[in-house]
Amino acid sequence: MMYIRHQGGFALLEGLITVLIFSIGIIGLVSVQAALMKQNQLSGVRAQASYFAEEIIGLAAVDPNNAGCYVVNSSSTPTCASSAAQSDASGWNTRATAQLPNASTTGHVPTVNYNSTTGVFSVTLNWKRTDETDWHQFVSTTVIKP
Repeated sequence: MMYIRHQGGFALLEGLITVLIFSIGIIGLVSVQAALMKQNQLSGVRAQASYFAEEIIGLAAVDPNNAGCYVVNSSSTPTCASSAAQSDASGWNTRATAQLPNASTTGHVPTVNYNSTTGVFSVTLNWKRTDETDWHQFVSTTVIKP
């Protein structure tokens, strides 16, 4: 009498391959989720920078005769007769520097420039999170004339 040998373990092999493919898919989903979370955090900082730019532009826009008083960390600081405007600009600079990551780093501090001839008012904000190597920059420019 002959015994027929049946091959065993094929279903087990199929199961292992299925688990492997499923695991690769899950790892891919987790990495996409991590990338999305990082981008979400970056967009939060970007929104903060936008808020700070709009804040200082708004301050200067409601006081156009003293727009030069809102210049911050610029090589050309115009003379200013309004101590209230200078105080507002100083407070804004303190808040922006404190809340944007690494914004107090030399060469990357918030700057506000104003050209009284053309009326161009420009705000530049830089930041870099501790886990990043590249700096991010937000620039907002408008025209403010008395």
